[in-house]
Amino acid sequence: MIKLLGSIIIIISATLMGIIYSQKFSIKVNQIRDIEFLLNMLENEITFTSTPLVQAFINISNKGCNSVSKLFLLMSEELKSKKCNSVYDAFNLSYDSVKEELYFDNDELQVIGSFMKSLGNTDTEGQKKNFNITIKKLESFEKKAEDMCTKNAKLYRYLGVCAGTLIVIILI
Repeated sequence: MIKLLGSIIIIISATLMGIIYSQKFSIKVNQIRDIEFLLNMLENEITFTSTPLVQAFINISNKGCNSVSKLFLLMSEELKSKKCNSVYDAFNLSYDSVKEELYFDNDELQVIGSFMKSLGNTDTEGQKKNFNITIKKLESFEKKAEDMCTKNAKLYRYLGVCAGTLIVIILI
């Protein structure tokens, strides 16, 4: 009876570990979508309403609902406190604060970072082009992340079940 109960607990816990690990892939896809959405909102704030950058970051952070929004809120606080000389510096400091919550790869960070370097350095038309280029790149990253999600999510779920079953077999 105790062996059976222990075996069930091991299989369930290994399965849950697989499910939790597989959720990282769907969270990453959602975060890429969120940053695309927030960048579209930022483009509207900058190009159509000519909102100052700090206020635009605050406005778009209120429209989001996760750690990507928190990133923009922290960036606005860094810029408001004048601790940073540029938007890119504010991005780096803010990202360091929330990087445990974000699942961006180096390629995605480079695209976002290069966008942050160019933010505020050109006229409105130049900004529109930078927004469009960055959003297109993020859309390609989103497609790659969706592919990885569909491939690997099931893999890690099944791997959790198999690992739990293997542990039970070894212990019995």
